Amino acid sequence: MVQVIDYKAVIADIERKRAQMNARFDAAIAALRQVIALDAENQPSLPGVVFQSTVSGVAPYRGLSMIDAAIKHIIAVGHAVPNVQLAKDLESGGYVHKSKNFANTLNSILWRRSKTVGDIRKSGRGWELAERG
Repeated sequence: MVQVIDYKAVIADIERKRAQMNARFDAAIAALRQVIALDAENQPSLPGVVFQSTVSGVAPYRGLSMIDAAIKHIIAVGHAVPNVQLAKDLESGGYVHKSKNFANTLNSILWRRSKTVGDIRKSGRGWELAERG
């Protein structure tokens, strides 16, 4: 007896599970970033956690993930930002990377995020927050 496998259904299931896992990872990373952002002087010490103080505004994107930095910048400017300009703005805002072509890397990461999470999208004007609802 030959069993027919619907590979399109298998792929769709794997992609759905990947999107769910990415959302869980993003939530875990966001929670860890909140712990890191706590002011060490005003919070009880946490074993194994070293708090780094930064001057607010000087390097607002330092220490953030590429996604978090991009979303933070788009929210700050309040409108869509072209990809090349977004890459320049993140770099000038202290985002540290090792990419040889940061604009290309940023575009790829944001494109994947738009397809898996859907909270950001690319329009004719550039990257912007997706409308909810």
